[in-house]
This record gives sequence, structure tokens and C-alpha cells, in this order.
Amino acid sequence: MLKRAEIEEIFWDMVMAALGYDPDKNYGAKKPPVRFAYPAKGQPDWGVNDDVVFILFGDVEDESTQTVDETWEVSGSDLVRHHKANRVLQISFVAYGPNGYDNLVTLRHKLLDNPAQLRLAGINVVPSGNAVTYAPEIFQETWWSRADLQMRFNTTVEFDEDVRAINTVDVHINIDKTSPGGSAGTITQLEDLTIKKS
Repeated sequence: MLKRAEIEEIFWDMVMAALGYDPDKNYGAKKPPVRFAYPAKGQPDWGVNDDVVFILFGDVEDESTQTVDETWEVSGSDLVRHHKANRVLQISFVAYGPNGYDNLVTLRHKLLDNPAQLRLAGINVVPSGNAVTYAPEIFQETWWSRADLQMRFNTTVEFDEDVRAINTVDVHINIDKTSPGGSAGTITQLEDLTIKKS
């Protein structure tokens, strides 16, 4: 299963390349134009004329996320359950700057082509009619150019679960002396299960 940090790295590399930025460039103290977190202080750390793209993501519940494949393997006296399911990621792209809207239009078309960075990681775009939305916002009496895009992606998750063999069972045996007209039998009890022996 892909971890959060792995997903972030894959999408960061892909978005940087799609928008013509060098993913290998060292930005030093200056932050790169593609980011995963807003500034800690809550105020923009970029200028109104700077192009910046934020990537936000999370898992989405979907009918396709049920287990789609399950196999069992013998491991000594135990079993191993291998099961696979679909995982749906929803990625939100928020772009600021004079080229923000155009950047997201470009990014959307490149994502719909299912770029190699995603395919190699087993992440596939879910084609949809989602379009880029232009939504300028005001901050400290200045209008900031902003655009939004949401897209979904499928990836497979695999889990292994060890199923241990039952080695011992607690059993309590009581003498049954209440049978009318018959010889006493024994009753074996295991929680709610009762077995009469003669």
C-alpha cells in the first residue's frame, strides 16, 4: 500500500514536470512553486503575482473500494489471507497567480493522459467531467487570482492477514445426574455449545 509520503512525492514530481518546472532543482530557502502545505502562520508566503500550486489529497469512500480479490495460503498449521481492494484518492489542486487557471487547465489534460509517473506507481486517473473553476479570493483588501480542480484516482491496496490455527480449547465436563429413567451421561460445554455424551 502506498504511504502518504509516497503519494505526495509521486504527485509532486508529476505536477512539477507537467507545468514545466524542474523537480530536481534545489530551491534552498525559497519554496518551490508546487507545495503540499499552506504556510504555518496562515498568511501567504508568496506574492500576488507568483504562480503557486497546492496539492491536497485524501481517500474517498466509494462502492469500488470493497475487497475485489481474496486468496488463502497455507503456512504451516496457520493460514495467510491475501486480499486486494481498490483505493480511491481524491486530489484537489489549488492554484494561485496570474497563470494559475491556465496551469490547472494544462495539468488536467496531462492527468487525463494518465502520465507515466502515475502509471508506474499503479495510480490511474478516473476520467470525469470535472473542470477547472476560477475563484479569486480577497485577502487584506487585495484580490488574489485562484483556480481549483478536483480529480479522482484509483490504486490497488493489498493486505496480508495471519489466521492462526486453534491449538487449545477450554472445555468443561459436568456429570449429568438429572436424566429421568436413564443412566447418567456427561455433558461437554464450550461457552454456548452443549454436547451430550452417553
